[in-house]
Amino acid sequence: MYRVLLVDDEPFIVEGLQDALDWSSFELEIAGTAGSGRAALELLRRRPVDLLITDITMPGMSGLELIREARKLLPELKVIILSGYNEFDYLKEGMSLGIENYLLKPVSFQELRSTLSASVAKLSAAPAGAPVLSPEEKGILRDRILFRWMRGDIDPIELGQRAELLRLPLGQPWLCAATARHAASGGAQARRLVDETLGEREAPLRFSDLDGDEVLLFLGGSPEEARARARAALERLAEADASWRAGGSRPEAGGAGASSGAAAPPGSASGPAPAPPGSAAAMPAPGPARPGSVSGPSAALPAPGPAPAPPGSASAPPAPGPDPAPPGSAAASPGTGSGLDSAPVRFSLGTAERIGELEQRSYAFAKKAQDYHLLHAGSPILDAAELRPSASSTDEPLEIGGDAYSRWLLARDTDALFTRVDDDFLALQRREGATPELLKSAAIELVVAFRLELRDMKGGEQSQEVLFQFKKSLDRISRASALEELTDAVKASAHFTMELLQRSDRVPIVSQVVQHVAERYAEPLSLKSLGATYHIHPAYLGQLFAKETGAGFTDYLNRYRIERAKDKLRTTDDKVADISQEVGYVETGYFYKQFKKYVGLSPNEYRELR
Repeated sequence: MYRVLLVDDEPFIVEGLQDALDWSSFELEIAGTAGSGRAALELLRRRPVDLLITDITMPGMSGLELIREARKLLPELKVIILSGYNEFDYLKEGMSLGIENYLLKPVSFQELRSTLSASVAKLSAAPAGAPVLSPEEKGILRDRILFRWMRGDIDPIELGQRAELLRLPLGQPWLCAATARHAASGGAQARRLVDETLGEREAPLRFSDLDGDEVLLFLGGSPEEARARARAALERLAEADASWRAGGSRPEAGGAGASSGAAAPPGSASGPAPAPPGSAAAMPAPGPARPGSVSGPSAALPAPGPAPAPPGSASAPPAPGPDPAPPGSAAASPGTGSGLDSAPVRFSLGTAERIGELEQRSYAFAKKAQDYHLLHAGSPILDAAELRPSASSTDEPLEIGGDAYSRWLLARDTDALFTRVDDDFLALQRREGATPELLKSAAIELVVAFRLELRDMKGGEQSQEVLFQFKKSLDRISRASALEELTDAVKASAHFTMELLQRSDRVPIVSQVVQHVAERYAEPLSLKSLGATYHIHPAYLGQLFAKETGAGFTDYLNRYRIERAKDKLRTTDDKVADISQEVGYVETGYFYKQFKKYVGLSPNEYRELR
């Protein structure tokens, strides 16, 4: 992203410019604003920018004086002048300073957009020695460009320009995509593993997608070479992950297994290591079906169409806060004590495809192969090319739910119900012809059955909070990449259902507040105002709310509003400033801060990845 500094002594001009454009669509970000030339110069000394947009007439230091001084600091700085005066002398002097354009107020946004596009094109084509992106910004831009490439959303010319700017090694004709997933950490552990095992030298083409997967792209002069590099890298990563979880030392980036000779070529991994036990190279066939109450039809691993779209339909859980891990679930098990989650990182390998033709298929196949970890629990690496549909299948209908589950829900018999969930899904996993889709369909049916049981037993309409909790379980099911993640989601839903059946409901006043937030989150809300509405002391209300929901009121409200904002960013083209107002944030800057805190991306960055 290129950095922009906005300078004008009229605050409403600066605010209007910030809100009127989607700056990220130009690969630009607002790095700062200033109300005078001197303040702007001080900002430039502390943090250089690539583009300066300044008023020409300001008290103290004029825009022209600012440009002269700024050019002493940043000779390649691009400048756009804003002025309310159509004076030839101003225009002449501005042109002599090498400005990009001289725009008259009120600004024509069409002309401004055109000027920004031209300025960014010049920055992209700038020679070595020109202002460069910071490492963090370069990483963000690399993620975005590679993700758009694998989605098929970038044309070859733009890809080539961005690759040259970021020095991405795209000089070979074949590509093989691979993914690393660690759902329990939201992908953080997979990124750390890749960083410390391969590093930038051996994995320069990598990005994090919206599912939290770490995606690695390996190139080669032939399909065999591209696949061999990807396979070797995944085998090293699997060995390193197993060593970490066993309490071993962490490998250095490019170490453990890297050759001591010449550096590996960009995009490659050093020599192949032996396939770890259970890898796709020696993948055991699923065991024989055992008696169980769950069965269903099979489906082949389909040839995917376009690469998977970012999660939108079943992602971004709307209810604030994580689901509590049910007793006995894998999510509730302790870690290794090494600061790492005990669950393994799971890897998948796509097909080798020719660049410029069907390279997106490699990513799509790698994503599809990840789902098959639901069926191959002991295999750290799954290869899409080795996953074949079973020769036989069953057309028996699914048989889940039923009287047994109802009895255990009513009896609050957690152990019996959880054991039945494990047994049923293990039986389904072992059915010949089973597919990830079949397991997920069975899990969804159970969660829906729990919700219907709750409705039948308690009667009446279910609150928004209850509906959100069930939707969170469905979201977890859609993201599950291992059997224990799937069954944990079902168990969490069952546990929640039992809790609701066990008590008449939470403290009524807290239920009222939760419903109030769901219906009026866009309004100014605080414990003080809610206390006045419901005739209760704010401090006592805060204590009750935290005890019943497990979250402070302010944190709960912010999470709720941010989830609503994410929905709007995914599904509408409304301006960020408008969305900020619609979800209850009067100050756009504060909204940006909260969104970054809870999501890890700015609103514009999040929207760009939809």
